[in-house]
Amino acid sequence: MKKTPGAPSPERRVAISIQLVADFKSLLKIRRAVMAQATIIGARRSIIYRIILAVEEACSNIIRHAYRKHEPKTICVDIEATPQKMNIVIRDVGKAFDFQKYPARAVAQNAIRRRSKGGYGIHLIKSLVDNYEYIRSDNGENHLRLVKRLRN
Repeated sequence: MKKTPGAPSPERRVAISIQLVADFKSLLKIRRAVMAQATIIGARRSIIYRIILAVEEACSNIIRHAYRKHEPKTICVDIEATPQKMNIVIRDVGKAFDFQKYPARAVAQNAIRRRSKGGYGIHLIKSLVDNYEYIRSDNGENHLRLVKRLRN
């Protein structure tokens, strides 16, 4: 296989796991971690920004809704990336929320009808990634997996 200078190696794989306080101040660190991993594997900037927006929206929802009125908890973000795709798992132990249960378009349309400031996040996340999966584990941990293809 001939390698083009400056092109990412097709075998390259990066992985990182970060655990932070579930606080809006942590979003910058999460954003930087996603950006760093995506840059290492050679993702296009336009795709990197979509991934960052989806991850940031999901983490914001956890901070705002899962841990509402509780002492600060943590968010764990596991990032695994290859030149073909990014796989990001966001974990928390907050209130359960079945992400897949809410049809993105219906939630957004309801928010529009109510003219609310919020309610667009699920639609936004689902429209920015290629695959998503929510699981509530037996030990009470929420897992939201977001997958974005980087190459066809």
